[in-house]
Amino acid sequence: MSAFEFWLDINCAGQSACTVFGEIEMQVRPQIGERISFHQEKGSSYEFQVEWPGVGWTRENSVSVEIEDISHYGVKANGGVQFKTAIRGIALNVRTIEDARTVRDFLTKQIGLEVDPYATNTLEA
Repeated sequence: MSAFEFWLDINCAGQSACTVFGEIEMQVRPQIGERISFHQEKGSSYEFQVEWPGVGWTRENSVSVEIEDISHYGVKANGGVQFKTAIRGIALNVRTIEDARTVRDFLTKQIGLEVDPYATNTLEA
């Protein structure tokens, strides 16, 4: 398994609501243009509206995003430089602030991602 940083902007009606990030592990190195999907735990009831380009609004219960960018950066560690890989998904556009909160809650509580404390966060207002 390889570890990657994953970053995702959650937008509401095209405006930034918050950014989530965290470490995910995958057996293969993903490529730009592929999709990463996160499914709910059995018995969960998260539901939200997501805008799909060319399709419109659909009610979803999982998050699936296309990989927009993969980058690498070095950090000092163990007396040397250790390189890490960061994956950024194309921003997920949801219909309402409540949908954005639901997606945030799902990704933080079930997937283990965190809200970026340095990015825009309109969900706590």
